[in-house]
Amino acid sequence: MNRPLRAFLLLLSALPFVLLLLHGCGSDSASPDRTGGTVRDATLAVGTAVSLGRVGVAGLPAPQEEAKAQDFRVIIETEGAETFSFPLDHDAEGWFFPAPLHPVTPNDGGALLVRIGDGTDESAPQDLTVGALPPAPGAFASLVATMREHLEQRAVWAGTSIAELQATPAGELAPLLLPLKVAQAYLDDPGDPRDLTDLAGGADGFLDDQDTELLDRVFGWFALESLLRLEIDGFAAVDTTEDEGTGPTLLGAGPAEAAGATAGKACISVRWEISTAYQLSKAMIRSAVAQFGADPASDAGQILSKGGLAMAGLGIAPGLGVPAGIAGAVLASVQGSVGAVAGLLPSYFVRLECAVDKQEFNEDSREVATYSDVWVRAASTGWSADQAVSGVVTSLLGAYLSATDKAKILDSGTLRDIGVAGLGLGAAEVFEDTGLIEFCPEEWNVDISSPVYCTAAAISRRFDVNVETQKVTPKEAGQDQLRVSAQSAKFGGRQVHKDVPMEVLRIQVDVTPPDIYVMDPGSDIDITTAIRHADLTTLRWTAAHGTWQDGLGTDTNDGRTRPLRTPEAASAYPFLVSVESLTRYGARASGLPPRVGFATVRLGRPTVRVEPPYACIQPGETQQFTAKVTGVQDSTVVWDVIEGYGTIDQNGLYRSLSEGTSNAVIEARLAAIDTVAGQAELDAAACNCAVTIAITGDAVWNSSGSQAAYTVSYFDDYFYQFWFDIGSDDFPAITANLGFHDDKPSPVPGDTGEWKVSFGFVTANESWASVWDEENVPLPGVILTITELTETTMIGRFTGNAFQLDVDGTPTSIIGVDVDIRAAYWGGGAWPCE
Repeated sequence: MNRPLRAFLLLLSALPFVLLLLHGCGSDSASPDRTGGTVRDATLAVGTAVSLGRVGVAGLPAPQEEAKAQDFRVIIETEGAETFSFPLDHDAEGWFFPAPLHPVTPNDGGALLVRIGDGTDESAPQDLTVGALPPAPGAFASLVATMREHLEQRAVWAGTSIAELQATPAGELAPLLLPLKVAQAYLDDPGDPRDLTDLAGGADGFLDDQDTELLDRVFGWFALESLLRLEIDGFAAVDTTEDEGTGPTLLGAGPAEAAGATAGKACISVRWEISTAYQLSKAMIRSAVAQFGADPASDAGQILSKGGLAMAGLGIAPGLGVPAGIAGAVLASVQGSVGAVAGLLPSYFVRLECAVDKQEFNEDSREVATYSDVWVRAASTGWSADQAVSGVVTSLLGAYLSATDKAKILDSGTLRDIGVAGLGLGAAEVFEDTGLIEFCPEEWNVDISSPVYCTAAAISRRFDVNVETQKVTPKEAGQDQLRVSAQSAKFGGRQVHKDVPMEVLRIQVDVTPPDIYVMDPGSDIDITTAIRHADLTTLRWTAAHGTWQDGLGTDTNDGRTRPLRTPEAASAYPFLVSVESLTRYGARASGLPPRVGFATVRLGRPTVRVEPPYACIQPGETQQFTAKVTGVQDSTVVWDVIEGYGTIDQNGLYRSLSEGTSNAVIEARLAAIDTVAGQAELDAAACNCAVTIAITGDAVWNSSGSQAAYTVSYFDDYFYQFWFDIGSDDFPAITANLGFHDDKPSPVPGDTGEWKVSFGFVTANESWASVWDEENVPLPGVILTITELTETTMIGRFTGNAFQLDVDGTPTSIIGVDVDIRAAYWGGGAWPCE
């Protein structure tokens, strides 16, 4: 740090940053990989540029993600000025630097000699001619006039004026007026002959003609005045005609409470009085208008960003101290005027809370829900006179500064330094000896229950929502979320919501048992029905064959157990018994889709089923089998290994041989009827695919084979298609698909459970299908029960019914489906199990 400092005493609020620009920044990051070029290869992409325009640099290595701009430096020489330098920057287009104002003739431009260096080596000198910024006579004076209008507008809104701010010492002001006092101190202070108003009017001869011209050119170029004008117009457009008042009022005319903050500092804890939705609405709209100027990243305007760039342009070359200091005072004044609104009024929502008196409905419910007591918590960002300005500078020049450099700027008393340098002397009264005015972030809890300020909607549209009455009406079965939100247009575009889970419970009609086996045709069977999630429990009982024996006819008021006399003719079996809910209220007003439960009545015989139907173990391992018996009272079975090797005890525990392959067929035989048995297959270290088919009812087919495979496609969900090779070239044949049923995700490897499937059975002349179309044909179709699913195999069982239907959708023929599979994933080519 051995270069003269005299030229920088009056620089902008980021005085430390200018020194860093002129004398270099230490790098605290690793140097980039410089393969492919050295600093000696650097060349300028252009020979002429408008001041502050982009100048590309070629020949250097591509910027690395982790590289800092200070790895390369721009060194500027010209006759009549000291050599100065600043870091080279980079972006997505490569290395570049902003063309500096000419240090000797900034209003005219001129020739410069440029070198690129890295601290140890440099490129050859190259010529660069910088052109002057366009002339803008009177731009500085016009900007100051607009700043006065801007400040007066904010002062009137806050219940004061520039004149009153001038006449009142800082210590006697309400704390919330201090940001406006900051602005007034730099803009127009009767005790300061070099405030912005005096300088713009040419008072005291402090600025020579060249300085004034330069300020005109810079502020004309960055159009800061037009951005201020946008904010003035936007602020004036906020509607305040509602009867509740004209906006927030000030609290605390005396000393404010100091709250503890980080790093041992303290902030002023005082806030606007905001207690109604109307006041919050107007405050947040005003803060939104102000924020578009206070936030450098905002789309609507970049007041501080433009001002910061103006200061950066003035500070990038030595000898421009006075204009740069004035630019800093401009930014300080604008920040005070903007910050009074942008940082101290609520500007974002923390959360929303509400009450919903009912969240769960039966499908035929005639009740509605009401949402009420909608409260929001809104917050301000707080405001620091120093840090707000310094933060803008560091964000604009982040590529030029290390983390340490940024910290130095943020910790400095930069606004106070402007006053000490001779501009805005009246600001010393505001800052005293601290160089800092900081307001704490604040929060407000406000009731916005009125439909004017809050709205609601059902995300999945299973409810109708009346915002005016705040009523929620069930519309269809299923789960939903009621999203209660603040009306964003009433709060400056800010959004906040709360999602409340809601559900319309689908009416369930459960018929038990779902499968009934009749051993003696013409006998009575009991059918039990229960209805759930219904306010009206009326049911209609329909049996395709047989007669009810309780004298109640077809309709009952509720669920119960009823006796049905079964038909004597064997040709009547199997047949369906359906029980339908008759309620027609609420979401069930249309009666569609029907809510029906089914039982399938079959002409029965004793059965034994062994589970699992397939097993694959290693030699020497054991497998537990169980037997499920239907159709007889005595369920005792005798276990045996009827093919292959290994042993099984009478509890169904099988043990394979300790070595070699020991495929086996396991049988469980009824002790009382030894002709009735069930079987399972087991492979030890040689697991193959297999399929066993049992079709009963109006069509009968029993078969087995060694090939069962499936393919998997992915659309919106996994879609499985099954293929079977059972030694039959033509008919009969079966097909099955799994996917897109009942809003239940299709299975993935590792899943077990039940899934609805589409299933077809075809003979040479007829076909039966199960499609699970509950909206139109709510018949009990085929279920796939998966007991094992890996990346390459599936073990499971298809069970249920398939139908032939007439034109009205009434079943005319029924078959029972029972298909055991052990299938392999098939990606094409040869069968996967060969």
